[in-house]
Amino acid sequence: MILVLWIFAAMLGFAVWYWFTAEKQYRRKIAEEIDHARLAMDSDLYRELQELLKDDRKPEAIKRLREETGVGQVAARSVVDAL
Repeated sequence: MILVLWIFAAMLGFAVWYWFTAEKQYRRKIAEEIDHARLAMDSDLYRELQELLKDDRKPEAIKRLREETGVGQVAARSVVDAL
């Protein structure tokens, strides 16, 4: 019985550790994509995104940034929100 409890505690500890590690890796990946999008954005794309945002076409701006830079939805939205 005690062995079963120790095994359960070890499995629970591993699950908690894995959950925190996966969350940290996900955040690091998003941060890298944001940096990539900012570096890959040239002045023409920047102006185009500004025009789309000025015309209240935020979803199109996010889509355009994703097409040009290859970043994911979350990173593209973060970059567009910061413009």
